[in-house]
Amino acid sequence: MGAAQPDLLSPAPSRAWAQFDLAALSGNLGEITRRVGREVDLIPSVKADAYGHGVVPVAKELASAGVFALATGSMAEAIEVRRAQVATPILLFPGWLPDAIPSILEHDLTPALDRLELAQELSACASSPVSVWLKVDAGLGRHGVPLDDVVTFAEAVQKLPQVELAGVLTHLPFVDRTGRDWAAEGVASFGSALRSLEARGLAPPHSQALSSAGALAGLDDPSTAICPGHALYGIPPADAGVMSMSGIEPVARSITTRLARVASHAVARSVGVGGARTLPAGATTGVVSLGRRDGYRWDADQPAEMLVRGERAPVIGLSLEHVMLDLTQIPGAKPGEEVVVLGEQGDAEITLAELSAWRRSTPVETLLDFAGRIERRYSRAT
Repeated sequence: MGAAQPDLLSPAPSRAWAQFDLAALSGNLGEITRRVGREVDLIPSVKADAYGHGVVPVAKELASAGVFALATGSMAEAIEVRRAQVATPILLFPGWLPDAIPSILEHDLTPALDRLELAQELSACASSPVSVWLKVDAGLGRHGVPLDDVVTFAEAVQKLPQVELAGVLTHLPFVDRTGRDWAAEGVASFGSALRSLEARGLAPPHSQALSSAGALAGLDDPSTAICPGHALYGIPPADAGVMSMSGIEPVARSITTRLARVASHAVARSVGVGGARTLPAGATTGVVSLGRRDGYRWDADQPAEMLVRGERAPVIGLSLEHVMLDLTQIPGAKPGEEVVVLGEQGDAEITLAELSAWRRSTPVETLLDFAGRIERRYSRAT
């Protein structure tokens, strides 16, 4: 009998993989609820592929926890969540155009809008009333109806036959104490706009102003809901002097790859692109199956490390598909061994803050670079 033929449809072995802890996600949701109070509705942000954590698994976990709604600015991701049989309301942030209206209606999305012509066209296309939220610009200057125009805008929307004003929201992110003061002013202005709507009999049942930073910093908020993002995933949204991350854990637990080659160099030599790095005699190097194509970045002016056998191995080279490590101080390492890019190995740990600093990047940008490029694995380890 001849040799067995390879299964051409079998998946390729993973070059690298990220591990996410859904128990930590649920725990963070619980901690945020504890801080803001159970009477406050939670509208978790799952935008940008759930901050690089995977929008469908995250949305399913949050939906099972009974959140009030989910929020995203991506029509494609909202549809992906719906196709995954998640029935929780999905608030679609502004940025959508009239050609999105058929999909909004088909997938039962709740659009936030800041242009009257969008509301008018939505009403003209709908065969039954559609709930919408009004986005207010309370200071960010990106999307939103100006504060002075909120009442006039709401009056015009209320006159449309197939549109129901269900909520009003704004967005006031910040990272430091100066930003906190700016956000506090914006929340106060937003509260004034809500009171103006109420005085005219236009106040909708729901409102939201604060995201993670404002909620954890304890800003006074007149709204019925918050929209947590960074903190939900265990990523600090602001400086430690502004808010506390106590009781909140990272959901992204690790990024792991493997050693593909280990080499000893008996004599001194130059290695890397253009011979950019000189190795002394007796050095040992390793190559891991991870590179720029997989989302790894490195500012060569910064020291960077990975964990091998629980020890820190300096990064000495980066290419499209590989990273070169200095293994001189880690004897016995062999091809096939796991290498930790993010997370714990033995008593050592590389944090997301460290990994981001080596790239001169932010934690969210770091996770987004890996998103969709390496395998994702989910557990409930906490």
